[in-house]
Amino acid sequence: MAFALVDASGAVQLKKKGPLSFVLSWILGLLFALSGPALMVSGFLIPETEADAGRWMTVAIGAVVACIGIPFTLAMWRGEFLERRYAAQLRAYGVRAEGEITATRPSSLGDESATALTLRVTGPGLAPYEVEYKTLDSGDYLIGARLDLLVDPNDPEIFAVPDDTPR
Repeated sequence: MAFALVDASGAVQLKKKGPLSFVLSWILGLLFALSGPALMVSGFLIPETEADAGRWMTVAIGAVVACIGIPFTLAMWRGEFLERRYAAQLRAYGVRAEGEITATRPSSLGDESATALTLRVTGPGLAPYEVEYKTLDSGDYLIGARLDLLVDPNDPEIFAVPDDTPR
């Protein structure tokens, strides 16, 4: 089953993800999100002594972990949801299109060096438009070369560059 990975340029890259990786990511996210509240509760269960600050330190650490873990987990789950939604849109409505490389320039994706390609997208039922696509592949992309694309005609900003596209 193919799922999508949305990169920094807005393109969707189809990647293989099985149900096991999906379930594991949700379980690990849930454990991470619940570890902060669990620390907080365990801090309240520590018996109180006169000079013991360990109880409140455990509660404080739990609060910090919760403040980081819960938003991180929610963002991760939202990303998973969007990946699945975009992949479903492409599977249901995607049409083959062609992206002609009109410009290239060095770029970056996070800490990685990348190549930014300006593509002129054309295809059946699509008005031609331009989009920038960033790829970690540092292949020699020539101006005028063409890439096969899979585009959602209802939302042309959602597109995929299939892995088997010749470079």
